[in-house]
Amino acid sequence: MDFKNRKFAVPSEDGEKIYLRESELLALYKLDLTRFPGLEAARDLFLVGCYTALRYSDYTNIKPENIVPTDQGSVIMITTQKTGQRVVIPLHQVVREILQKYNNHLPKAISNQKTNDHLKELGKRAGIIEKVSITKMTGGVRRSKLIVYRILECIIERIVFWLITLWGKLL
Repeated sequence: MDFKNRKFAVPSEDGEKIYLRESELLALYKLDLTRFPGLEAARDLFLVGCYTALRYSDYTNIKPENIVPTDQGSVIMITTQKTGQRVVIPLHQVVREILQKYNNHLPKAISNQKTNDHLKELGKRAGIIEKVSITKMTGGVRRSKLIVYRILECIIERIVFWLITLWGKLL
Protein backbone atom coordinates (compact mmCIF):
# COMPACT_ATOMS: atom_id res chain seq x y z
CA MET A 1 0.00 0.00 0.00
CA ASP A 2 1.29 3.47 -0.83
CA PHE A 3 1.51 5.52 2.38
CA LYS A 4 1.95 8.75 0.45
CA ASN A 5 -1.29 8.24 -1.47
CA ARG A 6 -3.98 10.78 -0.49
CA LYS A 7 -6.51 7.99 -0.15
CA PHE A 8 -4.49 6.31 2.57
CA ALA A 9 -5.86 7.13 6.02
CA VAL A 10 -4.67 6.03 9.42
CA PRO A 11 -7.63 4.93 11.53
CA SER A 12 -7.91 7.06 14.62
CA GLU A 13 -10.43 8.04 17.23
CA ASP A 14 -10.74 10.74 19.83
CA GLY A 15 -9.50 9.76 23.25
CA GLU A 16 -11.93 9.54 26.11
CA LYS A 17 -12.08 12.64 28.29
CA ILE A 18 -11.20 12.00 31.90
CA TYR A 19 -11.67 14.79 34.41
CA LEU A 20 -11.99 15.50 38.12
CA ARG A 21 -14.71 17.32 39.96
CA GLU A 22 -13.78 20.24 42.19
CA SER A 23 -14.71 18.13 45.24
CA GLU A 24 -12.12 15.56 44.12
CA LEU A 25 -9.47 18.27 43.71
CA LEU A 26 -10.21 19.40 47.26
CA ALA A 27 -9.97 15.81 48.51
CA LEU A 28 -6.49 15.63 46.95
CA TYR A 29 -5.57 18.99 48.46
CA LYS A 30 -6.67 17.98 51.96
CA LEU A 31 -4.59 14.79 52.06
CA ASP A 32 -1.99 14.88 54.84
CA LEU A 33 1.15 13.90 52.99
CA THR A 34 3.77 15.35 55.33
CA ARG A 35 5.30 11.87 55.74
CA PHE A 36 5.42 11.40 51.96
CA PRO A 37 7.26 14.39 50.48
CA GLY A 38 7.42 12.92 46.97
CA LEU A 39 3.66 12.41 46.85
CA GLU A 40 3.11 15.83 48.40
CA ALA A 41 5.23 17.55 45.76
CA ALA A 42 3.54 15.68 42.90
CA ARG A 43 0.10 16.53 44.32
CA ASP A 44 0.95 20.20 44.74
CA LEU A 45 2.36 20.53 41.24
CA PHE A 46 -0.66 18.73 39.78
CA LEU A 47 -3.05 21.08 41.59
CA VAL A 48 -1.14 24.11 40.32
CA GLY A 49 -1.64 22.71 36.82
CA CYS A 50 -5.36 22.12 37.42
CA TYR A 51 -5.96 25.65 38.73
CA THR A 52 -3.85 27.45 36.09
CA ALA A 53 -4.45 25.43 32.88
CA LEU A 54 -0.72 25.55 32.18
CA ARG A 55 1.03 22.61 30.54
CA TYR A 56 3.33 20.43 32.66
CA SER A 57 6.36 21.99 30.99
CA ASP A 58 5.13 25.46 32.02
CA TYR A 59 3.83 25.02 35.57
CA THR A 60 6.91 23.05 36.58
CA ASN A 61 9.00 26.08 35.58
CA ILE A 62 7.16 28.73 37.62
CA LYS A 63 9.74 30.84 39.45
CA PRO A 64 9.25 33.47 42.18
CA GLU A 65 9.71 36.22 39.58
CA ASN A 66 6.63 34.85 37.74
CA ILE A 67 4.43 35.74 40.75
CA VAL A 68 3.48 39.38 40.27
CA PRO A 69 1.31 41.49 42.60
CA THR A 70 -1.42 43.59 40.94
CA ASP A 71 -4.25 45.80 42.17
CA GLN A 72 -6.62 42.81 41.83
CA GLY A 73 -4.30 40.34 43.60
CA SER A 74 -1.29 38.31 42.59
CA VAL A 75 -1.00 36.71 39.16
CA ILE A 76 1.34 34.31 37.41
CA MET A 77 3.01 35.92 34.40
CA ILE A 78 4.83 33.38 32.29
CA THR A 79 5.83 32.79 28.68
CA THR A 80 4.67 29.35 27.61
CA GLN A 81 7.28 27.01 26.16
CA LYS A 82 5.16 25.47 23.41
CA THR A 83 3.68 28.64 21.90
CA GLY A 84 5.95 31.38 23.23
CA GLN A 85 2.86 33.31 24.34
CA ARG A 86 3.00 35.45 27.45
CA VAL A 87 0.05 34.60 29.70
CA VAL A 88 -1.29 36.21 32.86
CA ILE A 89 -3.19 33.93 35.24
CA PRO A 90 -4.96 35.08 38.41
CA LEU A 91 -3.91 33.03 41.45
CA HIS A 92 -6.59 30.71 42.78
CA GLN A 93 -6.62 30.42 46.59
CA VAL A 94 -5.29 26.84 46.45
CA VAL A 95 -2.38 27.90 44.22
CA ARG A 96 -1.67 30.84 46.52
CA GLU A 97 -1.50 28.50 49.54
CA ILE A 98 0.73 26.03 47.70
CA LEU A 99 3.10 28.82 46.65
CA GLN A 100 3.20 30.14 50.24
CA LYS A 101 4.06 26.66 51.53
CA TYR A 102 7.14 26.61 49.28
CA ASN A 103 8.01 30.32 49.64
CA ASN A 104 7.10 30.87 45.95
CA HIS A 105 9.55 28.14 44.89
CA LEU A 106 7.53 25.17 43.69
CA PRO A 107 9.09 21.74 44.29
CA LYS A 108 11.51 20.51 41.68
CA ALA A 109 9.64 18.51 39.07
CA ILE A 110 10.36 14.85 38.63
CA SER A 111 9.77 13.05 35.35
CA ASN A 112 6.31 13.24 33.87
CA GLN A 113 6.02 9.43 34.10
CA LYS A 114 6.99 9.33 37.79
CA THR A 115 4.53 12.15 38.49
CA ASN A 116 1.80 10.11 36.77
CA ASP A 117 2.69 7.11 38.97
CA HIS A 118 2.38 9.32 42.06
CA LEU A 119 -0.95 10.69 40.83
CA LYS A 120 -2.42 7.20 40.60
CA GLU A 121 -1.39 6.58 44.22
CA LEU A 122 -2.83 9.94 45.24
CA GLY A 123 -6.13 9.08 43.56
CA LYS A 124 -6.37 5.93 45.66
CA ARG A 125 -5.51 7.78 48.88
CA ALA A 126 -8.06 10.51 48.15
CA GLY A 127 -10.80 7.96 47.55
CA ILE A 128 -11.22 8.77 43.87
CA ILE A 129 -12.48 5.26 43.21
CA GLU A 130 -15.24 5.74 40.67
CA LYS A 131 -15.25 2.92 38.16
CA VAL A 132 -14.46 4.14 34.66
CA SER A 133 -14.56 2.07 31.50
CA ILE A 134 -11.84 2.95 29.02
CA THR A 135 -12.11 1.82 25.41
CA LYS A 136 -9.13 1.94 23.08
CA MET A 137 -8.50 0.84 19.53
CA THR A 138 -5.41 -1.37 19.40
CA GLY A 139 -4.35 -3.04 16.18
CA GLY A 140 -7.76 -2.43 14.67
CA VAL A 141 -9.50 -4.13 17.61
CA ARG A 142 -11.60 -2.21 20.13
CA ARG A 143 -10.63 -3.19 23.69
CA SER A 144 -12.32 -2.10 26.91
CA LYS A 145 -11.11 -2.31 30.46
CA LEU A 146 -12.65 -1.28 33.73
CA ILE A 147 -10.48 0.54 36.22
CA VAL A 148 -11.37 1.14 39.85
CA TYR A 149 -10.05 4.69 40.07
CA ARG A 150 -9.95 7.48 37.61
CA ILE A 151 -6.90 7.92 35.51
CA LEU A 152 -4.90 10.76 36.97
CA GLU A 153 -2.23 11.96 34.62
CA CYS A 154 -0.52 15.22 33.95
CA ILE A 155 -2.47 15.63 30.73
CA ILE A 156 -5.83 16.21 32.43
CA GLU A 157 -5.09 19.42 34.37
CA ARG A 158 -6.07 21.67 31.48
CA ILE A 159 -9.33 19.77 30.96
CA VAL A 160 -10.10 20.08 34.69
CA PHE A 161 -9.41 23.83 34.62
CA TRP A 162 -11.75 24.49 31.72
CA LEU A 163 -14.53 22.31 33.09
CA ILE A 164 -14.44 24.02 36.47
CA THR A 165 -14.24 27.44 34.85
CA LEU A 166 -17.16 26.70 32.55
CA TRP A 167 -19.18 25.50 35.51
CA GLY A 168 -18.41 28.83 37.18
CA LYS A 169 -16.81 27.33 40.26
CA LEU A 170 -13.24 28.50 39.90
CA LEU A 171 -13.19 32.28 39.59
